[in-house]
Amino acid sequence: CYKIRAIFRGIEVGMISRLSGTVVEISGISLVIDVQGVGYQVLGTRALISGLAVGGKATVVIHTEVNENSFRLFGFEDALERQVFHLLMNVKGIGAKTASEVVSAIDKRELLRAIGGGDLARLQAVK
Repeated sequence: CYKIRAIFRGIEVGMISRLSGTVVEISGISLVIDVQGVGYQVLGTRALISGLAVGGKATVVIHTEVNENSFRLFGFEDALERQVFHLLMNVKGIGAKTASEVVSAIDKRELLRAIGGGDLARLQAVK
C-alpha cells in the first residue's frame, strides 16, 4: 500500500487533510462534496454523516489513502475523530476501512476511554 505523505516540521501529514464545500450527495456512509466544481467522494463516519444535509455547506476533516488500486478519502467530524482513527490504524491488522467502521460504531471519547482503560470486552463488541 502506497501512502502519499509529507513530513512538515516533524509531523507526518496526509495529502488532502480538509475539504470545504457543498454536500451534493449522501448515500449510506458515502458523501460527495463539491469544492469549486470538483466533486470529491468521501467515506464518512456516522457522526459526520448525521450532521450533514444535501445542499448544505460542510467542512470535512480528511484522511487520504492511496494504493495501487484506489485513492480513497475518509471523512471525520473533527480532528479528534481523525486522531482516534489514526490510533486504530497503528494496530496490526486494522486498515483504514475497519478503523473507520470502529470510529463510527463507538463515540470517539468512549473509544479513547476503552483503549486507555484496557476495556477489551468493549472493543471486541464492535463488529
